[in-house]
Amino acid sequence: MTSSRGQNSGADSTSTINVVPLTLHIGAEIRGVDLTKPLPFNQLRDVRAAFLKWKVVFFRDQHLDHAQHVALARQFGEPTIGHAVFGYVDGHPEIYSVAKNRTANENREAMPVTPWSGWHADITAAVNPPAASILRGVTIPPYGGDTFWTNLVAAYNGLSPTMRGFVDRLRGIHAFMPREAAGARSEYNESVKGRVLRSEHPLVTVHAETGERVLYVSP
Repeated sequence: MTSSRGQNSGADSTSTINVVPLTLHIGAEIRGVDLTKPLPFNQLRDVRAAFLKWKVVFFRDQHLDHAQHVALARQFGEPTIGHAVFGYVDGHPEIYSVAKNRTANENREAMPVTPWSGWHADITAAVNPPAASILRGVTIPPYGGDTFWTNLVAAYNGLSPTMRGFVDRLRGIHAFMPREAAGARSEYNESVKGRVLRSEHPLVTVHAETGERVLYVSP
């Protein structure tokens, strides 16, 4: 996984893409692009527009290595460190491996439920969290292990006017916290203590590009 902030553009092109919506409110598959190479300007523009509209986009059969993954991220903005607390892949500081033996999964068998096992957003405890993440599937199981996404613009719009007025005024504290059930000297807890992240954000924020109001959930 790698994350990016900001936006870039390249040379003009007449290249087009095919955007196939997957549900009513969120998710679209994008066809007709080769992510191993720099995207022509029109494709880059249309991919970003599809992402802003559908919140998460999918590309099938794109076989990228780490360098190509980072190069793709740079087309959309400045990549951040792989993970603000748990680090990155050796040689590629922009990439964090979401693997079963990572520190975040420590004691997973003994702790099947964690605060982030349900709906969450990544790295919101940072003062300036990344705008987006690029998740690349390398080893994919034949079944199970599904990742779900939700549209927090639709969630906000689904609230009653009274509830919107209430949450519009709220702020939340976002923080990485040591696991109470884990050993005091666990690798996870030591990583969290070594890089304290704690910030305050409005519960509802306005998207800088679309102007949409978004519920802002914690990590």
